[in-house]
Amino acid sequence: MAERVFDAVKGLKIPYNDVVLNVTISVGVSVLSASDHNPLDFYKRVDANLYHSKKNGRMQITAG
Repeated sequence: MAERVFDAVKGLKIPYNDVVLNVTISVGVSVLSASDHNPLDFYKRVDANLYHSKKNGRMQITAG
């Protein structure tokens, strides 16, 4: 699903007044793990993956 959203946004250009805005997207994904003790464990992993995508040039999907 993340790849479908990523592909839909990639290269999107939005005209705004006299300017064209280029849209970028950074995505972090993960799966629930048996070692997750609560939802926050999963959320922290997804959040870390998102910031990894942003830090490494944007327009990326980081999974882990």
